[in-house]
Amino acid sequence: MTLPRPIGAIARFAQIIGPEAAFRLAEAHGGTRVYVPHKAAGSDLAKIIGDDAAALMTTEWQGVQVKIPVAREWRCVTYRSRGDTYDDIALRLGCDISTVHKILRAQQMTHVQLDFFPADLRP
Repeated sequence: MTLPRPIGAIARFAQIIGPEAAFRLAEAHGGTRVYVPHKAAGSDLAKIIGDDAAALMTTEWQGVQVKIPVAREWRCVTYRSRGDTYDDIALRLGCDISTVHKILRAQQMTHVQLDFFPADLRP
């Protein structure tokens, strides 16, 4: 499945290491700092995002601690596009279900409720 377009600060990571690796990185370390080693192969970072993506990170941030974005909006949109329920998304993001509704509404991913009665039968 193709991931939705990255939103916010995580887009820079997705541009460098690819969206799948950026998504895994945000899930595992969003909101924290990650040390980018000099050698990527076999590193803790590579275990999460793969050797190739970790190698790409070393070309950009070798030997530096990088703050990983939480990417809440992008993760929310991605989970929903995969078919996760609002409740499951709230649990995965560690937020209230109303936050999930708010994010998806802003991304125009909610459905408008249909009228119960047809217009010609309303009083």
